[in-house]
Amino acid sequence: MRRGKFWKTESGLAFFFLLPACVFLLLFMFYPIVYVILMSFFKVNKLGDLVGFFGFGNFRFMFDRPEFWQIIVRSCVWTALAVAVKTGIGLVIALLLNVDFRGRKVARGLVIIPWASSVPISAMIWQWTYNNDFGLLNHTLRTLRIFGEPPIWLAEPRSAFFANLWVDIWCGIPFMALVFLAGLQAIPQEL
Repeated sequence: MRRGKFWKTESGLAFFFLLPACVFLLLFMFYPIVYVILMSFFKVNKLGDLVGFFGFGNFRFMFDRPEFWQIIVRSCVWTALAVAVKTGIGLVIALLLNVDFRGRKVARGLVIIPWASSVPISAMIWQWTYNNDFGLLNHTLRTLRIFGEPPIWLAEPRSAFFANLWVDIWCGIPFMALVFLAGLQAIPQEL
């Protein structure tokens, strides 16, 4: 093969266009992962500089702390609840959106709003919703007289856990609904 002919072939052109993406992946994904694994075996100062080899000392320190196991349990509970609720509600919404009714296209568009909105905007909306003085949730609870004095949602660890869990679920339901809806749409009507 003559020099320069490779770049004129289809595979050469594909390689040429994929090269920047591969370099980007190596620099910004794989290098940080390898560096963090390397850092876990060293003492690190506040600036992130490697001070000295520490071996498995960081892991021993982490596993000996009771907070570590609390965090692991809390993460498992969060994951189990979030996945179960997102899946259940997403499936129900997908089944409802799969039925032919007037305004179905509008409903489908409205369903993806939580997923399409940016995370900082969603966080601010929910922070206002959970506000104990003028938030929509506490106002509704006071109006319906469900609580005498509604809880301060983001002040207590237990209520903050479930309040933030609901925000995660709210943001993830549209994706699950779209995945299920795509699957339902792929099923032939004859079945």
